[in-house]
Amino acid sequence: MRWPYMRYLLASLRGERFSTVDEAKKKMMVGIVTLLLSLFFLFYGLNHYALWDDEALTALAARGIIKTGDTTAFLDHNIVAYRNGSLLYQGHDRSTPPLSAYMLAPILYLGGSQAWVCRLPFALLGFFTIFFMFYWLWEVKVDLCVWIMLAIAILGNVSLFLYFRQCRYYSPAIFLSVLSAYFYLNLKKRSDYQWFLFLSITLLFLASSLNYAAFMIVLFVDFFFWGRKDGWSLKKIFLPLALHGILLLFFLAIFNPLKTPNASYFLSNTIADKWRLLWLSIRDMNRGEFFPALILLGFTWSVVFRKDRWILRGGVAFLVYIVGIAFLSPQNGKTASFADIRYFAPVIPLALVLTVFILYHLLQRRRLLAVAFAFLVFWSNVFNELGLGYAGLRSTILAYVAELTCPPPEPYAPTVKWIESNVRPKESVLVLPPFKTYPLMFHAPQAIYAWQFRDPPPRDFAHVDPIHIQGRIKPDYIIAFGPIILELAKSPLAQDYHLVEVLPYYWQDLYRPELFWRTFRPVQYDKHAWQEIYILKRKPPIR
Repeated sequence: MRWPYMRYLLASLRGERFSTVDEAKKKMMVGIVTLLLSLFFLFYGLNHYALWDDEALTALAARGIIKTGDTTAFLDHNIVAYRNGSLLYQGHDRSTPPLSAYMLAPILYLGGSQAWVCRLPFALLGFFTIFFMFYWLWEVKVDLCVWIMLAIAILGNVSLFLYFRQCRYYSPAIFLSVLSAYFYLNLKKRSDYQWFLFLSITLLFLASSLNYAAFMIVLFVDFFFWGRKDGWSLKKIFLPLALHGILLLFFLAIFNPLKTPNASYFLSNTIADKWRLLWLSIRDMNRGEFFPALILLGFTWSVVFRKDRWILRGGVAFLVYIVGIAFLSPQNGKTASFADIRYFAPVIPLALVLTVFILYHLLQRRRLLAVAFAFLVFWSNVFNELGLGYAGLRSTILAYVAELTCPPPEPYAPTVKWIESNVRPKESVLVLPPFKTYPLMFHAPQAIYAWQFRDPPPRDFAHVDPIHIQGRIKPDYIIAFGPIILELAKSPLAQDYHLVEVLPYYWQDLYRPELFWRTFRPVQYDKHAWQEIYILKRKPPIR
């Protein structure tokens, strides 16, 4: 007579031994349950929110690829010129790595322009990442307790699911980083893995050149300290490495941010600024629940007392990756009050695995306690700012489930609906602040979105219609999100407009993947504090 599943798990965690076949079945069951729950966390409610600005830029680039085969800035009567065209070179986006846009383009062409269609391929890639993590776990033949703890870690990490659900480079960068790490660490197994490795890191470069650079730094450090002792050398991989270098030079000749005005962001930091950015990054990744603070103490204990080679190797990779991203980041470290932790998203799987193995080593003889402690670590924020930070003590995964089942309102969808109902094709709209233009441009493309360039415009855009240049032609409408309406009211431009609508929605998009910018429930705001969406129309000329 077979034991019920839960009784078997409890017996296993108490240290009782069972046949290899039975244990394999239970591991498979843990993996299947995790994958099924992941389906809900990844795919449910993908259409709840309109694309926010970074997502919209990816989708607009994909729409340009559908029309021209390239990441063009010109989309019919509109121009996509983020930050005065800082991403553009000769009319094309040459700063943003193109893989995400090219990956989305055929889906967008076949499936339409709904938000869920744009996010679907990225969520699918997130599901494959989780599946592959369990496949890798199966290969290394670890204890059932580790399987259960990793399942708890994955299902409790809301940041991981949120980054997978975005129409942006995060999901490809995470997947390709995990895949590349697998091929690198298993080069001894199969000779063809060297080709798979250099294919995956080439795609990683096309997904995110910043994450590629940090990953390659980690590979170099790991090879210097450990890889050389694993029985393979650079001579054995010279041919695929040379081919990778050739492909890299080819792609850099086309997609090179140093050719664009965006280069100034990469060159603006001093060494002191970079160290400050590193501190902000560690602080904010902990706030964003990428890893618990416990990982640092546990890593030290495991290395000093347990002398575990793989925890040491993984911990060094974790630290080198963080330092690499912080020092290569284009964010201004002098003025930043927070870190752009989205650049660090590919380190989440490593942080989860590392924390699980540290906990396992700390509590190996008390497996039930290890699993109970895993729930505390991964399903609460007790070890993230000790539960005393911006969010207070909470279970983020439970807050996320509550949001999925009852999502709060957001500002873009009602604004798009208003534009579709009230703005005639090719009437012009100025959006303030400017970065909020792009969700509207994607979801309601019939309008002309004005003033994409300051005056004078960049040389490549000197010929564009005057409506796209600030101040030359007054737009038909102004849509002001939140308190910026107060600045607009003080400007001479306001004299030519009158208020026609106030949309009763909080102006900020509070559903970004960064946890400290996300609310999981409706926000309470003051309607008298200029926190809604204001629509102004140009006054008719006096005759």
